[in-house]
Amino acid sequence: MCVMLASMSRSLRAARAATFAYFAVNGFVMGTWVVHINVIARQAGAGTAMLGYLLLALGGSAFVGMRLCGPLNDRLGPRRVIP
Repeated sequence: MCVMLASMSRSLRAARAATFAYFAVNGFVMGTWVVHINVIARQAGAGTAMLGYLLLALGGSAFVGMRLCGPLNDRLGPRRVIP
């Protein structure tokens, strides 16, 4: 029983560390990208409205992707859905 609890505790700590690392890296990447939006828009020649539509499409496609991958993850398992 004690060995099983130690193993579960170890895997739980590893899962927590992996989750923290994922969100920390994601936050760092998004923070780095957001400060460069104006430079990218200027170089691409995109106006404010076009940039707004592109950012809306980015958020909308992320939402749709999450709504589609959730049931797939439940049905197929995360190892097959997330390569």
